[in-house]
Amino acid sequence: MLVVDDMEAMRLALEDSLRLQGYEVMSVGSGEDALRLLRSQHFDLLLTDQAMPGLSGIELAEAAVRIHPDIPIVLLTGHSDVELARSSLQRGASDFRHQTD
Repeated sequence: MLVVDDMEAMRLALEDSLRLQGYEVMSVGSGEDALRLLRSQHFDLLLTDQAMPGLSGIELAEAAVRIHPDIPIVLLTGHSDVELARSSLQRGASDFRHQTD
């Protein structure tokens, strides 16, 4: 799976947690880096933060489904927003999760 988060501590925590559960994980710090990987490799899941500089999680989801139409995408955010959740799901995300500290 591919984990995308601009906050290094969060990205590494997710990566470590998923690896401990037996998943193969790659992680990057930007949507742009994620797109480069998605163009050259297959991933079974894309787990991405919504609020990132440059390419947002929603924009990444839209681009990812153009590259791999069947990739499941989970968008994570620290902001509980019903409109954002609805928009995310309409634009390619498979799931939307509000993340708390």
